Amino acid sequence: MSSPPPTNPLPIQRDATPHSRLVASRTALRRMLRPARLILAGKTALAGTIAWYVGHLLPGQAADFAYYAPLGSLIAMAPTLMDSLRSSLQTVVALAMGVGIAWVLIFSGAPGWAIVPVALAIGTVLAGLPILGTSRDYVPIAAFIVLIIGGTNADDFSTGYILQMALGMVIGVAVNLLVAPPLPTDDASAALSTLRQTGVRTLDAMADALGAGNRESGWVEELATYESRLADAATAVRTARESARVNPRARWNPHDVDQDLEDVASLRRARVHLSALGAILRGSEHEQPLAAVVDDEGRDVAARLLTALARGMEGWDDRRSGTDGERVDPDDVASLEKALRAHASPEDAQPLVSAFAVAAGRLAEEITDRVSPHDD
Repeated sequence: MSSPPPTNPLPIQRDATPHSRLVASRTALRRMLRPARLILAGKTALAGTIAWYVGHLLPGQAADFAYYAPLGSLIAMAPTLMDSLRSSLQTVVALAMGVGIAWVLIFSGAPGWAIVPVALAIGTVLAGLPILGTSRDYVPIAAFIVLIIGGTNADDFSTGYILQMALGMVIGVAVNLLVAPPLPTDDASAALSTLRQTGVRTLDAMADALGAGNRESGWVEELATYESRLADAATAVRTARESARVNPRARWNPHDVDQDLEDVASLRRARVHLSALGAILRGSEHEQPLAAVVDDEGRDVAARLLTALARGMEGWDDRRSGTDGERVDPDDVASLEKALRAHASPEDAQPLVSAFAVAAGRLAEEITDRVSPHDD
């Protein structure tokens, strides 16, 4: 008895063509030149300039180290206000720890040749503290700078260094708060819309492949794209939610970030159902593909079911953008599921057909649940 033919492997990844590299370059350039990014660049330049001039106004020798104030403002300038506050506080703590390490070693009487390596070693160990976050590297850096640049003037340098860095961070946070505080809810909406549209294309491609009797015809790539864009959308929504905290603009912004979070959770569950549909269409070593166990009319019914789901997800996206769109009619889905079960041949194919119908039904419920509460 001959063994069953191997299943179709996933498409082999080929080297990017010049056209795809050009498209990727243009996409990267558009992201780099987004209005939000340009605004952040302008605010960074403004904060750095203010910090430079204000740094010279500090009393005593602290003014001699005014060049550290713009660096502090740069550290504090982040895409969200919470990130600005968090990074500033973490950096101040890291700098204080680094300066403290340097002073302990200076007063310890350790030989000069051992001070710097010991300071770097201790600073690197302490940089592992989770509370320091992304500012952890400033612990050994601050210790090194005080010992090398401060030298014999380590006391005045340490004071000026911390004061100027703290001043710059205060100015950076203030500029980020007062000048168009970032609230990237549009980015979250766009990412979710892109993800839903990818789901629409996946379902349409599945329907086309099933109607043509093919196991795979584009939907595998679309499903893989859905996976990556799901991660992008989740990140965008988390960023939008984080940016709304302590942000005065959030009070007047009608966008509901909590709804975006619910959409992400729903689209994550939709991925499970899409993957189940894909597995049934593709078949496996132990199961035949769906197209092999239903007749021509059954394949047409299954394709219509997938198309109805695609239009429902498209309508979900339309409603989120404020326009009318199609709905998934549970009765129509149930009728198509019933009709599909009637075309399974032989009878032992019923479990596979039932699994397909169940996955389609659950996806329909997911879409309906997200659209129905917001039809007003």
